[in-house]
Amino acid sequence: MWMFEGLCHLSQDEPSTMYGLLAEAIYVEPDFSAASFRLRPGLRFNNGDPVTVDDVVHSFKTLSTTGASPTYQTLLAGVEKCESVDARTVRVRFPAVGFDALVRALEPVLGSTGARVTEFSAAAIADAGMVRAELLVAR
Repeated sequence: MWMFEGLCHLSQDEPSTMYGLLAEAIYVEPDFSAASFRLRPGLRFNNGDPVTVDDVVHSFKTLSTTGASPTYQTLLAGVEKCESVDARTVRVRFPAVGFDALVRALEPVLGSTGARVTEFSAAAIADAGMVRAELLVAR
């Protein structure tokens, strides 16, 4: 079974609460117009490649394009820009403000090196560096 991890997880039992998954820290602008996520050090894909901010930016671009699931296309339509800030930090800007806009940053992270997703099939996704559940550990 393949497992997709995102930057953080929206709590199911605590309103307006998010917990970092790939992100070790989250900074949200007071008006919710943008959020910065600092990646945990040592994260790796199942093939051993490190998870980088380039992977996060690549994921936003890939999952918002034609051919991606309409669920992700719709969700990411609320993201104005996703950009690398430094080696471990990515910033996501939202055209609309509020907590609902922040939830749009919860997409899975795809590998940006090696295989590229050019078709959205199970095999293509697996080859793109998806994270195997038992292998997602901080090293």
